[in-house]
Amino acid sequence: MDTHEQFRESERRTFPMRVAAVALVLAIGALLPSAHADLDSVGILAAVYAGYLGVVRLALLPRFRSDAWIYGMLLADASFAGAVMTVFSPIGPALALPAFMTGYYALFLGYRGAIAATAAGLVAVAAASFAGGSDIPLALTTVGPPLAAIAAISGYLATERFAERARRQQHVMGVSREARASRVLAALTPVASAASVQEWADAVATSLPAAAGFPAALVFLSAPGRQLPVLSANNLSGDSSSYETAARDAALGAMKSGVAEAISQDELPAWFRAGGYRSGVAAPLSSNGRIAGAVCIYSEKPGDPGPADLEQTELFLGLATRFLFALRDGAGIGVRNDRLTSELEDAGRGPGALTRPVLEVQGLRLDPNSERSSVGGVALPLSRAEFDLLYILAAAPGSVVSPESLMAETRRSPSGARSNAIDVTIHRLRRKLSKCSQGKDLIRTVRGKGYMLVPPGT
Repeated sequence: MDTHEQFRESERRTFPMRVAAVALVLAIGALLPSAHADLDSVGILAAVYAGYLGVVRLALLPRFRSDAWIYGMLLADASFAGAVMTVFSPIGPALALPAFMTGYYALFLGYRGAIAATAAGLVAVAAASFAGGSDIPLALTTVGPPLAAIAAISGYLATERFAERARRQQHVMGVSREARASRVLAALTPVASAASVQEWADAVATSLPAAAGFPAALVFLSAPGRQLPVLSANNLSGDSSSYETAARDAALGAMKSGVAEAISQDELPAWFRAGGYRSGVAAPLSSNGRIAGAVCIYSEKPGDPGPADLEQTELFLGLATRFLFALRDGAGIGVRNDRLTSELEDAGRGPGALTRPVLEVQGLRLDPNSERSSVGGVALPLSRAEFDLLYILAAAPGSVVSPESLMAETRRSPSGARSNAIDVTIHRLRRKLSKCSQGKDLIRTVRGKGYMLVPPGT
């Protein structure tokens, strides 16, 4: 089925055709003596339909959020078709309206829309025949076969279109994932070769533009007895204390929430806006539940960073943080490319992850050893935070898990953390799941209690 955005765009483009089809039927009906319609009745019908279209276009579609609205439009169109057939002769040019309506909604909704539109059209024909004293069985047998044929053809075309669109999206996602992975792999090379924590921080700050597309960066690392000192900065000039102080609150927030969060232009301090920066991201430096600090990165592009930007940032920093912990723990990390490739492909593998089993819940598969996930065999590119939340929900399918429990189980302290951190991650997770047919409505919100995973097919 079309997404709501696609429906609004399709409705906008087909609007002239809808108006032309109705106008043609009304004009022919008014000119044919056999239609038994007077000009006053035709004028009233035209005025009613114009008012209906005005309400739909100006009031309803801008706020359109639910499929129920499409079915509401279908019923309204069926009622109008019935009114036209009541004023005109039921067996005549007015029969074009149920046919047009069936094809129109079948192309939006697939076979479901085809069945609903056909049923609504037959009801409208029967009602008009009854009101006009015509032979109802004759009208239904005359209209039924062409409506069924139109429904079948339109439903088939819609289904093929949805399937082709899904294949294209899957291909684009795959190509995009490969491109992002290549960028991250290249950017990780200097990070992996760092011989000290300071070299590591400098490498991260200078590699972020290539990995995530943000030219300016500040790297904060936690240290005992110190207030989150800045270890490295890139492409930021001027008084260092001014931008360090301005970015520290965002870095602390990212450490407490445990997820990458967008920094909008309104949230940027005046110093950053004066430097030409319009957006940014605050992301934690975390791996296997351990948080070592945070990074604030900035861009001259206006508008909030999108989900892909946040995911790319989390991917790069999550892998880079592994090298940091290896340096701190005294474990040597080779700089060979095959080692980097292994780290990239097995993102999330670590001592903490190995203790969790692979979960399989009716088509949903989560492998914590590699943090690979799939729904119905379709791979999902999830960040560490998104994977952790989905894993916790999948471990107790059908049970409600509170936001506080989610924060506690993902090793993120609920005290002081931004209250919407879990909500933001759930929103990003739902967007990715919705791209798979079996992933839609996988996570449900239980008002006032939390979130629940509903296994595919239930």
